[in-house]
Amino acid sequence: MTAPEHTFNKHAAPAPSAQAQAYGQELLNALRKQMPDMDDVMWLVKNGASFDATDARGDTALHLAVRMQLKDIVREMVLRGADVSAANNAGNTAVILAATGGSDVMRSVLLPKPDLAHRNNGGNDALTCAVAAEKSDNMHLLLAAGAQVDAKLIAMAERLERKSLLGDLRAAREEQGRRASMTGRDIIALKPPRIFRPKH
Repeated sequence: MTAPEHTFNKHAAPAPSAQAQAYGQELLNALRKQMPDMDDVMWLVKNGASFDATDARGDTALHLAVRMQLKDIVREMVLRGADVSAANNAGNTAVILAATGGSDVMRSVLLPKPDLAHRNNGGNDALTCAVAAEKSDNMHLLLAAGAQVDAKLIAMAERLERKSLLGDLRAAREEQGRRASMTGRDIIALKPPRIFRPKH
């Protein structure tokens, strides 16, 4: 690997665009290998690779790193501004892909506080994927981050016999319903009083 020019990514000095794009394509190609060279991958991440390049499936380098559960690479990319909400051709974001993997990767992709309501082309959000895969830790991380539980998700968990998750899902739904109800009451209470003006 040749010595880098002065290139940096989001949280340092701006990288020359052509060099950043070239490094970005190298990063994508490196992660598409069955056995990536982790030193090369981390070098590219730390030396200004753009994270916008995509392959034929619409996957970015972050999508690939999440799929491979490369927790250190994923965290470094997220901290340097990789878009966790970018969707591939199937509508999957890094957050949705992370839902079925390890909790370390899930924690990293939740750092930028992404939109957890996003659904892929199959109509599934990250929480649905975590429940379907019976990933309890990821389910709890998503709930703590604000993922919403609806009746459809409860029904799916019952159908798939995710008994170990159902209690917490039902409790989360009740709590979310209580919060929504309280917020509604607060809005009503905050309406300004009507002013009655005397008729002349």
